[in-house]
Amino acid sequence: MERSTSLIDLLGNVTDPRPGEPVYPLVNILFMTICGVVAGADDFVAIARFANTKKDWFSKFLDMTHGVPSHDRFNAIL
Repeated sequence: MERSTSLIDLLGNVTDPRPGEPVYPLVNILFMTICGVVAGADDFVAIARFANTKKDWFSKFLDMTHGVPSHDRFNAIL
């Protein structure tokens, strides 16, 4: 059986339209948002709150060098 591609790998292929070298990788924003929404987050504040409570778990999969973005960052990027 062939191994399927992970969600993080797929999200890593999304083109980031932001200029320069952004602080928060787009894959982090997208993955945290998807996980937060699946867990019941219904706005940017709730997504950021969820991501902060799960930052140790996220660090197993994502580059968390700059931590979790604020709700304003989620809003601006999305």
